[in-house]
Amino acid sequence: MNPRNIETLKRMAVHEKELHKVMTYFIDHLCEQRGFASAGVPHRDPLLNTVMQEVGRHVLGAQVVLHETMLIRLPAFRFVHGIVRLGDSLGSVIYFEELHTGVLALSVDMSTGEMMFVRIRCAAVPAGEDPSVN
Repeated sequence: MNPRNIETLKRMAVHEKELHKVMTYFIDHLCEQRGFASAGVPHRDPLLNTVMQEVGRHVLGAQVVLHETMLIRLPAFRFVHGIVRLGDSLGSVIYFEELHTGVLALSVDMSTGEMMFVRIRCAAVPAGEDPSVN
């Protein structure tokens, strides 16, 4: 697996304005690389799950529930990726632990293939502040 591809994806996750390009790069340049699948280990991340739940509520509706995730972590890169089911939407997530930043891709309409892409950031909210304010 080429570490330069991870570094490129990391930069894209932070700076790319067209978020679909981030996920396309992930699929084209990482998922298909030899050694990528075997480099990961199953992972649970309560903070990331909480953030995805809140994003789902904001973009899909207040009643959306995070039903399940299947996350994989590449420890050498502090990188997490996986699939998620928020309400009736299926999605994919990438997340860089050291940056506390990633991208969440969610299906909006399964019949048309319409997708929604959201940059996510996990950060502690100071006491007394509204966590829903960006």
